[in-house]
Amino acid sequence: MEEWLIYQLKYYLSLDKEIALIDSKIRAVSSNYYATHSLIGSSVLLLDSDDYIRSKSVYSHVEEIVSEENALIIRKNKLIRRKKVFNEELSHLEQNRLKIDLFADLELLEKACNWIQELEYYFNANDEESVNDIFRPTDEMLKQIDQQEEELFEMFGV
Repeated sequence: MEEWLIYQLKYYLSLDKEIALIDSKIRAVSSNYYATHSLIGSSVLLLDSDDYIRSKSVYSHVEEIVSEENALIIRKNKLIRRKKVFNEELSHLEQNRLKIDLFADLELLEKACNWIQELEYYFNANDEESVNDIFRPTDEMLKQIDQQEEELFEMFGV
């Protein structure tokens, strides 16, 4: 067995703990934010240096909190999806046997490693496709953008 497969298997077996940890992080996002950020702005007494923190609008605070929560929710959903697909091949009993003693049943270990290789191939292929879906302008669009820039330059003389 390759070493990275063993590490991946241990990672897949610990997904339940990882999901629970992310759940607790999601619940604590706003309280951690309020504990570490100044809502009204402040500075250190008698110092006129860079220690001053400007106040932000309520909307920007809410935006930061919601965006952090959404990032954690997306990460949690990805882990849940990985766990669900991993559970399709290996039963709960087989996973417990692997958790207790990883090298006790080599046939089960080989089955799990083969399944992990297949899963990683699937998830990596999806990641590569999502990277390839990035918007790329065509030549026609670039010409149109150049024309609009020239029109703006003529209008404003900048």
